[in-house]
Amino acid sequence: MKELHEGHDHSHGHEHSHDHGHDHEHCHHDHGQEGHDHDHGHCGHDHGAAPDMDKITAFLEYMAEHNGQHAEEVGYIAHLLRHAGQDAAAALLEDAVRDFETGTGKIVKALALAKGGE
Repeated sequence: MKELHEGHDHSHGHEHSHDHGHDHEHCHHDHGQEGHDHDHGHCGHDHGAAPDMDKITAFLEYMAEHNGQHAEEVGYIAHLLRHAGQDAAAALLEDAVRDFETGTGKIVKALALAKGGE
């Protein structure tokens, strides 16, 4: 995203490659009848092998940092909108920043638990 500083040119590259090492088979079935029983399982997703916890924790660390960067960018745009008199749009973005912060806090807590903490 190109930052919106007047007189400054700051670019931030954002690559989003999230390879998590296995494939998920997607299953589709018909919900045409009421009251039918069916399984919403993973349709062939193998849970037999232990997950690579190093990869999982590295990804969670990345996501916590990445979300923080996005929150800063969104916060800056909210600031610009406030100065442009776009208070309603700015307020929504400020709420979005709080949502990013809440979500990031949950990721950080999950990371601590995944690493064996409490």
